[in-house]
Amino acid sequence: MKKQKISDVVAVTILLFLLSVIVYNYLLTDNINNEIDENSRYTIGITGNSFGARHGSTVEYFYKVNNIEYRETQTKIKGVVNPAGKYIVQFSSLNPKRSRILFELEVSNYKIKVPDSGWDCIPDGVNVN
Repeated sequence: MKKQKISDVVAVTILLFLLSVIVYNYLLTDNINNEIDENSRYTIGITGNSFGARHGSTVEYFYKVNNIEYRETQTKIKGVVNPAGKYIVQFSSLNPKRSRILFELEVSNYKIKVPDSGWDCIPDGVNVN
């Protein structure tokens, strides 16, 4: 009987730990998304390799802010991403490493220079598909 109680305690402890990790990750992701939304700047990023399960569901992308190059990854739910494709990247002006690539805004061409610190909003000179 005592072994049964110990194994129940261990199982509950593991379950509580996993639940706390899930809640922590959710709150962290929500915090990062809020920071990006509240301190948005935009630049152009270039996609790299796709990897993961089912046709490359995770895509790496590269972008530059204030002469610092960043490499991030983001899950792509549907569709094909062009290798070395150009897309708008939204990032936090407080912490440019916090970013998201906007796959729905593929850049076909642009005639204006991207400022080192990025744009406040996506300018008219950038054609997105």
